[in-house]
Formats: sequence, C-alpha cells, structure tokens
Amino acid sequence: MKILSLLLSVTAALSIMSCRNDEPDPNPGPEPGETTRTVLVYMVASNSLNSAASEDIESMKEAIKAGALQKGRLLIYKVGYLSSPELIELTPDGSTTLKTYPGVTSSVTPEAMTQVIADMKSLAPADDYGAIFWSHSTGWLSPVKSQPRTNRSWGDDKGAKMSIPDMASALKDSGLSFIYFDCCFMGNIETLYEFKGVTQWIVASAAEVPADGMPYEINLRHFFSKTPDLIRIARNTFEHYDALTGAARSCTMTVYNMEAIDKVASAASDIIASNSVSPEGIEYQQYGFHTSWNNFADMYYDMGQYYESLTDDATLLKAFHESMSEFITYTASTPKMWGIWDLKHTSGVSTYIYSENPETAYIYGYDTLGWWRDVVGPHLI
Repeated sequence: MKILSLLLSVTAALSIMSCRNDEPDPNPGPEPGETTRTVLVYMVASNSLNSAASEDIESMKEAIKAGALQKGRLLIYKVGYLSSPELIELTPDGSTTLKTYPGVTSSVTPEAMTQVIADMKSLAPADDYGAIFWSHSTGWLSPVKSQPRTNRSWGDDKGAKMSIPDMASALKDSGLSFIYFDCCFMGNIETLYEFKGVTQWIVASAAEVPADGMPYEINLRHFFSKTPDLIRIARNTFEHYDALTGAARSCTMTVYNMEAIDKVASAASDIIASNSVSPEGIEYQQYGFHTSWNNFADMYYDMGQYYESLTDDATLLKAFHESMSEFITYTASTPKMWGIWDLKHTSGVSTYIYSENPETAYIYGYDTLGWWRDVVGPHLI
C-alpha cells in the first residue's frame, strides 16, 4: 500500500518458528463445516503505514458489528513494529488471538506466508478462502536502483521485502478463490502473470493507492456474500475516492479474471512478434510518476494503449481486444492522479516497455520474469 515510504532493502528468506497459545479460545466462532468463507488479511504494517493499519482494523470492527461476516470468519495476520506477529480473529464480540509467532523475524518470506495460510485453514476451516494483502508494494520492481538485479517487491517489514515470484510461489497451493491487493502497483501484467494458476480473481490498482486504502466499513460485507462481489468491492473503492476533491481524488481499480491471462499473453506475443517498435511521437499513459516521495516514472505504462499502438493489423487487434475484454471484468479511474497527472488512456492494467530502456530492465531483473520469458523476450533476443 500505499505511498508513504521508500522501500529500502531486501532480505533473504528466514526460517519460521511459531507457537500456539495454550489457553483455550474464548471466542471460537462457527464450528467447522458451518463457515462458508474465511478471509485472511495479511497486514504487514511495520512501516510508515502503522497508524493506517489501526484505522483499517477499526473500520473492519465497525463493519462486523453491522453484520458483515454473515457465516464467514475474518482473520488478520498483523505485523507491527513493537510486538511479534500474531494471527487474530475479529468477531462481533471483539478480537481473539489465535496464534502468535515469536520466532518470526520477517513476515515477507515464502516460509512465513505459507505457514500463515496453513494456520488459517487449520484454525478457521471453511468451504472457501480469500485473502487481502495489505502493505507497501512496488509490483514487479524494486525502487533500490543502487542494487543491480534486486528483487521485485511486495510488503515492507522493517525494510525487508518479498519478490513477486516468491510470493506467487508461496501462494500456489493456497486454494484462494480471490486476492485483493490493498497496496500500490500490483495491477501490472508482469506481476499478474506471475500469479497465473494461483487464484481465479484478483483485484488491484495499476497505480499507487492512497494511505487510507480500501473503505472496509462499506466493503467488508461483500467479501462474505454467497459469491464474493468483487466488482461491487472495486466499484465501492473507486467511488469512495472519486467523490473526493483535489489530490485526494486519486484512484484506479480493476478486477482481473485470471483464467483469461493466457489469452492476453498469446495475443500480446503475436503483436510483439509482428512489431516491437513504438511509433514516433506517441505519449503513452503512465501510472507511476516522479513525485516528492518516489520516482516511479517510466515503469508502468498502460498496456492497452501500448499494444494497440504497435500494429494496425485488424486480426491481431481483434484477438487482443477480445482477450482483454475477458481478462478485465471491471475497471475505473479518476480523471487525474494526485491532482496533477491525467489518467486518460486507462485499460486497467500496466506494462513495462522493455524496448524503451533495456538497461533499466536489466537493473530490475526484468528478464527473470515469466512475462519476459513467455511473451516479450522470444521476439527481442
């Protein structure tokens, strides 16, 4: 999530140690077999978003008191500055600690994430599972330009980050029916392609996400509908920010049908094979900008506009448009980002334009991504 820190260093995976509380759970929630859905909020807030985490948890409690859970259960894996990570459950009666993790020094490792997913299923078994990932993120890249070949990142646990391939690998057997990314820049095709086969539905932003994040007080109940109403959730988030004024009116939200991502990859590959040279004079829509807090310019271009510009072949364009229509089931953007930059050509998903700057791509390890390996690279090397 979100825009307030610089995301500095990357750590290696650390082994995970954990222990369960010996005291009986005073608020066990529904019996196994009665829970229709368990939703996990993986909240890494040991960074500049720490106060925002508390505010969001209060919003969740407000929604739960109003009946948001129905027959579901809401778990939060909370990582703060001063205490060990803990897995808590929110109920109409308050919160209960299900497990603590005193041996975990980093929660942005595959080992930690895999363990928490397993604990969710063990401690809150349900017919269906979903997850909300809450923290800072930079999608496929890391902003640490001084470190060549540095990992792409999700999360910020006291400066430690997690590569997108590692994250996707940790979740590959999770059985999550949906993922909502309450964090910046996860709506890029490179990141989404890494999550192929992990889940059917992803909700994310192609741009930065304001520190307030998702309005949980109005959205939480829709996660527990008989079928999670992800379009309603994305629309509510968009409309929440679109109703604001000035720089606060900044938002782009998209719902992705991951079952269609291979069709998008095939259509994009065919276009790149026919031409990889951008036409002269075109100014591509960007989702990242050079601001006073970070420089994400030239990293996230609108995918639809870019691939459409590469060809006038009607057959290639038809296949591309059809695949994108199936892939993107909802998208919306405010007129501007941070009250300064226009959002005019927004297909709902971004991409890096490799041919514009191969050297920068190398620094960020672009050639280690599946999108490079399967779509872009074969036609440029």
